[in-house]
Amino acid sequence: MQPRRTVGEVLSSYPGPVELVPDVGRWRVILAFNLAFVAAGLVMMLQGQQFGLYVALAFGLLALPLAMVALPGAAKLTIMHEGFVATVFYRGHLTRWTDVSEFQVAQMARGGQFILVYDDASLVAGSHLMSGSRYAGRNSALPSTYGMSADELARILNHWRARALDADGKFKPAEAPPPHPPASTTA
Repeated sequence: MQPRRTVGEVLSSYPGPVELVPDVGRWRVILAFNLAFVAAGLVMMLQGQQFGLYVALAFGLLALPLAMVALPGAAKLTIMHEGFVATVFYRGHLTRWTDVSEFQVAQMARGGQFILVYDDASLVAGSHLMSGSRYAGRNSALPSTYGMSADELARILNHWRARALDADGKFKPAEAPPPHPPASTTA
């Protein structure tokens, strides 16, 4: 588990890359409950109750994606000078800053969860995990806030996007690091 980074630490890491991972603790708890129901279904089967097979199968099938989410590296956000890669179930693609609009925070109707939404000009209908979702009038959304609040992550992504693009929205090369002062050569 990576330690939680502050907004300032991530902003100062430009041009990156920086990796952020979601808090998977909640998913591990849900996985543990699912596995407990699988075990209960198996015990029911051993006691001759046919319904136990259905309990074990149903919760066992739910446990598979939960186990994948809980594995290290299955989900992460890599932010770099060119853009970002949102990895879900070990799959991701580079989304370039030149193709995305500013990030906005939107609240999902159910559960009140806050997510980041944006428009992705390169998006082909159905090619992205969250495509077609049309949250808050946008064609894309990030699947997580990666251990930060939605406002913090929006601030980070909008800052990196603004630094990578010029006033016309065109990509500009990464800024060269400041030169190091020459080492003193006292002999």
